[in-house]
Amino acid sequence: MAAKLAGTEGIRLVHDQLIYKPPDVGQASHIGWHQDLGYWTCIDHRISFTCGLMMLRYLFLWWPFHPAGYGISLGKWNMNWYWFSIFVSWLLKLLILRLGQVQAHRRAIPFFMGLVLGEFMVGGSWGLLGIMLEQPMYRFMP
Repeated sequence: MAAKLAGTEGIRLVHDQLIYKPPDVGQASHIGWHQDLGYWTCIDHRISFTCGLMMLRYLFLWWPFHPAGYGISLGKWNMNWYWFSIFVSWLLKLLILRLGQVQAHRRAIPFFMGLVLGEFMVGGSWGLLGIMLEQPMYRFMP
C-alpha cells in the first residue's frame, strides 16, 4: 500500500516505527499531517534550566548535577533504558576522582571515549551490514 502511494514498485524499511500524533492541538499547529507543535512544549523553562546546569558545571568543578541527567529524566523511555549506564559512569568517575585525583581522570578520558566510539562503530557496522543483507543484525540502541 505504501509503495502504491509513493508510486514505486517497492519500499524497503530500514527501521519502522509508528509515531502517533493527535489530530489537532490548536490552529497554530495544523501543518497537514505533520503536527509537531504539541511535542515541542519543552522549549521553554526546561531548556533554560538545562543551559543553567551546563554553565554551573562549566564554572564549578565541584558541581554535582550534569545537564544530561536532567534531559534524560524528562522522558520515561529514556530513564527506563539509560539509568543504569548513567549510574555506572557516575560511580566510575567518582572513584577515579577520589582515588587518583584530576590527573587520573584526565588520563582515563581517552579510554572511556574509546569505549563509546567503539560501541558506535561496531553498532554502525552491523547496521550497515544488515542494510546490505536486508536482514536485522544487531541493535545497539533500544
